[in-house]
Amino acid sequence: MGGGWPNQFLEESLNFYMRRRIRHFLSLLVILVACAGCEWDYSLSRPEDAVAEAKIVGPWKVVANYDYGDPSAATKTTPAADELLILKIMNAPEDNVFIIGFTEFHKPQLPGESTNKRRTQYAWVTKIGDTRYLNVGSSELGKPAGGEKNRGFSVVKYKLSENKLVIYGLSRNARSRISSFLGDFYERDAQRQQLMAGKQGDWQVALEFTRMQ
Repeated sequence: MGGGWPNQFLEESLNFYMRRRIRHFLSLLVILVACAGCEWDYSLSRPEDAVAEAKIVGPWKVVANYDYGDPSAATKTTPAADELLILKIMNAPEDNVFIIGFTEFHKPQLPGESTNKRRTQYAWVTKIGDTRYLNVGSSELGKPAGGEKNRGFSVVKYKLSENKLVIYGLSRNARSRISSFLGDFYERDAQRQQLMAGKQGDWQVALEFTRMQ
């Protein structure tokens, strides 16, 4: 499923990651896209129906990420001393819509050889029961788009406290199961139902952040 900028960036970043070996983190946007699975055709809700979440605004520093390449156990990784990975969440002009920016810094390199990355995307919150989800979406003419089929959305679950943000992504098995069920052509309601009607263990912790003061 999917095409366009998010998938192209994912492919480029994965190639970049392989060159830099496993000791470094994936870029933050790649992690959000990868842990949410392939790009979904729709967001869980339209941006005009987004839920207010003022406390999520601010700079967040990655303190851990989790890899599930080994099916028997998750591998927790923390940044190296020369790594700083920041998620910046800012208010967009639209009500309850955010602009999320990702920046990663590694040990100093020679001028012209920097691999620091900066990417931005629109995002907004969907609340279903007591659970909150973040739609990481594409844009249309500089505005968030979520009303029509777009093949450019990722969905992650999150938990937020005063100074801690934890993001959960769908497991590999859940992504495969849902994608196979939906096929190539599906409607928003079918996608939403499948993402919500998950099995125990479908959502796995992917990233942990602390708020930067």
